[in-house]
Amino acid sequence: MRPQTPPFIIHDLQDSQMFALAQAAGRAGFTVHGLASWQAPWIELSRYVSSCTQVQSLGDVVESVYALHVKQAGLQGVWLPCVDDIAMFTAEFRPFLQDLGMLALIPSMDSIERADVTQLQDFSGILKIPETYWLEAEAMAERADVLPYPCLLKSARGFFRILPHKESLLQALDEQRDDALLQRVQHYIAGDTSRMATAMLLFDAHGKVVRGFTGRRLRVARTQFGAFGETTAAQAEWIPELYDGAVALLEHIGWQGFAEVECKQGEDGQWYVLEINPRVSGWLCLAEADGAGFLQAYHALCTGSEVLQSCCLQTSRYEYIRMLSAGFHEPDWVGRSDMPQGRWARLRCLGGDLYQMWKHSPFVVAGAWDAWDRQASWCIIKQNLRQYLGWR
Repeated sequence: MRPQTPPFIIHDLQDSQMFALAQAAGRAGFTVHGLASWQAPWIELSRYVSSCTQVQSLGDVVESVYALHVKQAGLQGVWLPCVDDIAMFTAEFRPFLQDLGMLALIPSMDSIERADVTQLQDFSGILKIPETYWLEAEAMAERADVLPYPCLLKSARGFFRILPHKESLLQALDEQRDDALLQRVQHYIAGDTSRMATAMLLFDAHGKVVRGFTGRRLRVARTQFGAFGETTAAQAEWIPELYDGAVALLEHIGWQGFAEVECKQGEDGQWYVLEINPRVSGWLCLAEADGAGFLQAYHALCTGSEVLQSCCLQTSRYEYIRMLSAGFHEPDWVGRSDMPQGRWARLRCLGGDLYQMWKHSPFVVAGAWDAWDRQASWCIIKQNLRQYLGWR
């Protein structure tokens, strides 16, 4: 009898981005088991999710308690780290997860720490590293004269702001309440969103890259101080210098598993590293639709079912737009300035956009929408309409 293929174990399935990955894994022929921090009806309705166990979110409990919840779930299979804190948890609890029967490929804690751009200021390669610091308010004020302006102040997720000069920095420090908050100050690379691009990479246990993909951002969600948020629209685009530079940088660090290298092209034509994430990208569903083959390769590396050679399989045909959302993220149409007022006007505008999108391009990925997973997809659509169009 042929041995059964281990399933994918995907956490936080209540979030549309992780749910979209579960759908991609299901379309690739894998069984999917999940964890979720709250009961989301689309998980039960999905044809791709075989089972899901409700556990507390890692953001609400300490790591040891989360580890206990994972143990109590009794799941075994290929563990897929999809967010930063889960990636850190996986690296720290790797032996524990292995004993539970969880198969994962993740960089070491040392590699993750070295991937912080503040630790890469002396790196010399194709990709350039912008001047970056971690500072508390007092240290920031003391160094206000010598910090790189304009700078991007990253206080918390979704709370980024551009500070053009010393006076704006001091004003921002006066407005904040927590002087002990450790914040990242990074030299701001000017240019619009289309100058931003991402290299997604997968390395084997020996530090050799086996799969890669590059894509360009088209739109990002607006935050309090501008468009610095999550990617809401992107396109697959092969950018050789970005790929080569990202591979060289991660080889320098000594990487294993997934990495997302977020970059921006400056006015000088150079690519600058904004940050390195030790996990899959939130829009990996675009790479999978475009043929990158990350999920199959990761499963093979974790199970040892085959030896993989380095190759990039993307076709650069597909585009991504986040039309559906759940959890922390928001759909692309929420932050649009051209969206009319009034629920029925917004609904007509959204319907027209959907029609034009599918009429003019057959190569569109809409996140958690899957034509073969209609019950689950329509469930998320109804939630979006109720929440953002004011329905109850």
